[in-house]
Amino acid sequence: MVGTYSYFNAKNAILKRTLDQLTSIRVIKKGQIEFLFKERFKDLFFLSNTDYIKNLIAELKQGINQLEHDKNIKASYSDALMDKLNYERFGFTNMFVLLENKSKQTVIFSAKITI
Repeated sequence: MVGTYSYFNAKNAILKRTLDQLTSIRVIKKGQIEFLFKERFKDLFFLSNTDYIKNLIAELKQGINQLEHDKNIKASYSDALMDKLNYERFGFTNMFVLLENKSKQTVIFSAKITI
C-alpha cells in the first residue's frame, strides 16, 4: 500500500516538475523570439530612415520606371545599385528591397543572390 502511494506520488511530482520546466522553456523562448523581432523592426526603421538608403531607393525606383521593359538591362542596373548597398557594413548577411513600379507591381531586389 505504501509502495503504491509512493510510486504515484513520485510519478506526479516528476510529471509536475517536467511540465514546469517545459513551461519555463516556452516562456524564455517566447521572450527571445519577441526580442529578435523587435530588434529586426528597429533595424528596419533605422535603415529606412537613413539618407543613404533613401537615396539608393530613389535610384532604384527611377531605374525601375525607366527600364521596366528590358529585363536584362534592369537586372544589371539593379546589380550595380545593390552593390552600392554594402549590406555587410550594417551587419547583415543579405538585404532585400521591395519597391512598387508604375504598374503597381512589387519588384524585389536581393543584395546577395542565394541558390
